Amino acid sequence: WDCGGLCGLGPAAGVPQEGVVYCNLKPADAAKIVKEHLAGGAPIERLRYVPGRTVATPRPACGGS
Repeated sequence: WDCGGLCGLGPAAGVPQEGVVYCNLKPADAAKIVKEHLAGGAPIERLRYVPGRTVATPRPACGGS
């Protein structure tokens, strides 16, 4: 699997149908994503990956970055 460099944003999760990628997540964020986004329909802006705004940490073992 080629992460396309997104592994440097991890932990990360996505909602591919909506083109949303969440990054730099903490365990408590999972419940928030389920409740607010998946069940409530409202993406959580502070957790979203935004090109040019979100800072990634390079991972040397990654084949996608």
